[in-house]
Amino acid sequence: GVGESVPRFLRCEDPLVFRRTLQLRDCLLLTDEIWKQRKQEKETYKEPVNVRRRSVVRRRMSQARFAPVTAVSKTSVTCWKPFDEFLENFFIQVYGIPRIRLEWAYTYYEAITNHKDYLSLQEVKRIIDNELDENCHWHLFTWLEQAERLISGVATDISDSEETEHLVVSRDQLQAVLYELTGSQFESKIENLLEKAIMVNGKDMEAQRNENRSLLDKEKLFDVKLLFFKDPGEEFNPFIRELIALYGGIKLGFVEEIVSTLEKSLDNEAEIKEVTAAQLRDAIYVAYTAARVISDAASAKRELNIIEPARKSDIEVCIEWIMKPSMNEPPVQSIPYEMAVKRLRGSNIFPVTTEG
Repeated sequence: GVGESVPRFLRCEDPLVFRRTLQLRDCLLLTDEIWKQRKQEKETYKEPVNVRRRSVVRRRMSQARFAPVTAVSKTSVTCWKPFDEFLENFFIQVYGIPRIRLEWAYTYYEAITNHKDYLSLQEVKRIIDNELDENCHWHLFTWLEQAERLISGVATDISDSEETEHLVVSRDQLQAVLYELTGSQFESKIENLLEKAIMVNGKDMEAQRNENRSLLDKEKLFDVKLLFFKDPGEEFNPFIRELIALYGGIKLGFVEEIVSTLEKSLDNEAEIKEVTAAQLRDAIYVAYTAARVISDAASAKRELNIIEPARKSDIEVCIEWIMKPSMNEPPVQSIPYEMAVKRLRGSNIFPVTTEG
């Protein structure tokens, strides 16, 4: 179809599209290339932080009623194309002939729909379907980079060459960093992570210990590079998959806190329970400031206004996405409660953890 509900890269008037075959590895490679080019575009459209903040202030002064503002945090981006438009241009560049482009576009979408066990493919499909905010991809990407950076920070270099490094960490060091990153409430999950680290590193580090007699043979060592290695055309290794699952658990717990607060603000007498941007904002503020023992929404807003302007603006971007169930339409005034909860889970909302 050609309607607004159809992703731009799939729009066509012909009811019949030739079905091609896309191997799983090629599908993964294509997805990697999509994110590689999107990242390049993201870097191209970055603006200096002070420029973004000035523009946000100007917009706030000119707006008499709620209209979400653009994020101003260091990882935020302005003025770049929506993912839907980017993906359309990507397929035009890769497959120049319109008919062939359309056939491969439909084949790709069918492939990411069918391979439900592959995290990277399901992620991009949910973004295409407007079930997941694209910012979630970049936040997870940054979080994984932070995890690798923290682990590397306590690692030991066992390389014999000054020009290269071979970083390894002990089990206790890895466990301590994971606690720092996630919190002790995920102790059982961290044990699973350590098991996956052994699975990823086992044979390689056994050989390394045999070559380096200075290392304690009884100590389990993990190669940091192997822990975070992703082979092109392959899915995430077991350690990264478990780390992503842990990330999802942290996020889900935080979302449930927001939902719990949101429920209290609903009109229980209404036949259809609706949620407004203001209700979402209050619930998110309360959840973000719970660690400071601030349960009052007004106090929470004052707290965020004073000490976390960047995070406050990121929250506005999150609310804008939640209140925009149709990609090509402006944010709505209210949405059904069930939809609000579903879109909260797909939004780029995450509790404050270790700062990278």
